[in-house]
Amino acid sequence: MFEKAIELDPRYAAAYAGLAATYHEDYKRGWSDNSKFSGEKCIELAKKSIQLDEQDSFPHLVLSSIYWRFKLNFELAKSQLDAAIDLNPNYYWAYCYGCWFSTCSGDLDKSKLLAKEAIRRNPLLPDGCLGTLGIAEYLSGKYENAIATICQITNLEPESYACLAASYAQLGRVEEAKNVAEGCVEHGGECALSTDDWRKFWVTHLNLKEQGSVDHLLDGLNKAGLVQH
Repeated sequence: MFEKAIELDPRYAAAYAGLAATYHEDYKRGWSDNSKFSGEKCIELAKKSIQLDEQDSFPHLVLSSIYWRFKLNFELAKSQLDAAIDLNPNYYWAYCYGCWFSTCSGDLDKSKLLAKEAIRRNPLLPDGCLGTLGIAEYLSGKYENAIATICQITNLEPESYACLAASYAQLGRVEEAKNVAEGCVEHGGECALSTDDWRKFWVTHLNLKEQGSVDHLLDGLNKAGLVQH
């Protein structure tokens, strides 16, 4: 449909942005057999959208994410995130994404600041935003805050279960950590992995830049009994 829209109006910037976002999802979720093509196509289309409409924040957000995920270029990703927020300071999703990106790039103070801005614009944050904020709180050593944040999530993903269990374990609340692990299994998740598998999960799934962040998470998971030896 995006391609049809572009065919009808080759200067329709939003259609290029939407198509870029679709290729981004293709790259992120591995829908096709050629992820490199999808990543390059995403960049090409997002840049075309910006060329046609310099005031739209959305393609900058798409570029930020693909530069981070595909190119592993945190500097370019940050510059595009900043551009998206400058263009649309009330776009709460930009702040949610910014919290996620900043958490994974190791800038935890910025992450929590952006999360605060997201909440100010949308008190009913999506689960993904809350999950990222919970991880940021954990990595900052604010385990009680991490627990309070993650417990607001409606449907926990594996990383949220893991972070919640690790937070309880870091506070010495081992039984509660075990209960979280059992809840993960009941919901069809796998919460007991080897050290290598956990490390691979955090590095590839969340693109964590700092090795110290991965080690911190592994320490909590080990204390929670979620690391297979």
